Amino acid sequence: MMKQKVKAKDSVLKIRRAVRPPKDSDWALLLSDRHKKQMSAYLAYLRDVGNTLPETAAFFKEIENSEKWMEIQAVDAYLRILNFSPEFLGCHPEARGKFTILGHFFYIIPKGVKGKPEKLNLEDEQVKLLLDIVLDKTTMVTEKWGPLVPFTDVQKIYTVWLASGHFYPLVIDLVKCEVWIFDSMAITTNKAQRENRYLKTLSLRRILPAILKDSGFYDVRNLKPVFREWDLRFAYKDYCFIQEDSVSCEPFALKMMVVLVSRRALPYITEENMKFIRRSIAERIFSYSKPAKKPEKEDSTK
Repeated sequence: MMKQKVKAKDSVLKIRRAVRPPKDSDWALLLSDRHKKQMSAYLAYLRDVGNTLPETAAFFKEIENSEKWMEIQAVDAYLRILNFSPEFLGCHPEARGKFTILGHFFYIIPKGVKGKPEKLNLEDEQVKLLLDIVLDKTTMVTEKWGPLVPFTDVQKIYTVWLASGHFYPLVIDLVKCEVWIFDSMAITTNKAQRENRYLKTLSLRRILPAILKDSGFYDVRNLKPVFREWDLRFAYKDYCFIQEDSVSCEPFALKMMVVLVSRRALPYITEENMKFIRRSIAERIFSYSKPAKKPEKEDSTK
């Protein structure tokens, strides 16, 4: 039995390595036919692992039967988050009740879409499909930290994307000027590890202006010391993107799933429609066919 489990995990690891896009690839590049086949194989593996969750099985079926879902770019992000582990699908007896899966992250490129839509359409079927699995699960609770992130007027939630397709959830508190980076130990069942590595909080006073600028790309590479291993290249509207320096550089190695809401979606968030928002996740995500052209670098001596 153990040998079978090892073989299954090894095969998925091979898929993961094959799916990882080249470091210098366009982050909005569509998956090739080969990647689509590998995604299918991986989903089949996940379906077998997570067959005790009816909503998970339905979710996988929806992905496989819909052409829209075959344009998923961040396959490796999905692989990394689940980490091939049954406990992250709620199947492990010791893991049940220890954490809540809030959502699945995908980087969707809708067919025929060029540029960014002016407004999110919450009635769009593609948006609705993205978080049906979450239902009413709205916060992740731990013994030490309590509710994960309350939605307030001063807290903004961002996604930090890596060139390889990985991403990090960031919560930015505009009053305290803090960035919360959620790491891989957020959903571990090991209490000591969870308490030691659950959140990384960084001062935002230096980077807030760059991240919150409302239009265009802004070179913020001078912020590298703040993130240490990561080279923060630019920020664009609601999103800040990170280019990783090397494949082996993984200070957090996220497995966490959280609700992401862009600043554009904040006006929609009220007590009346919060339930719908958290089911549909207003941020899930319409992408760009190509990144906008970066402006010329500013003089670093200024």
